[in-house]
Amino acid sequence: MYVAGRDAVYERFAGLAARRRVAAGSLSGGEQQLLALAPLLQRPPKVLIADEPSLGLAPRVVDDVFRLLVELREAGTGLLLVEEKAAEILGVADTVAYLAQGRVSWCGPRSEVRADRLTEAYLGMAAGDGEPTTKGAGRS
Repeated sequence: MYVAGRDAVYERFAGLAARRRVAAGSLSGGEQQLLALAPLLQRPPKVLIADEPSLGLAPRVVDDVFRLLVELREAGTGLLLVEEKAAEILGVADTVAYLAQGRVSWCGPRSEVRADRLTEAYLGMAAGDGEPTTKGAGRS
């Protein structure tokens, strides 16, 4: 997983290579996110805590971010992620926790995630009935 040097990072994130002379503040949100993640390629951390790492990103960039998260996990980095993109995060997570009004409403292994429970946590309603639950939204 470890990549040496700036050129290796630019090879991995070709979009950044093309914009290497642009000030970081002038990059798009997705380019800024990739720029923030680039050091992780050179020195994978023991633990990474990220809140909504895909928020506001174009689908192509979201794919890059989740691919990097999977690689970090496989390289031994412990991940603690808060993310609303359920399908993508299930591809990364070992353990899943649903939040309702700031409290964990369910926690368990990825293999025990049920579609109805996920829908309820995500939308704040019981699956199929369209009625809000008393628990509220899936995240606060």
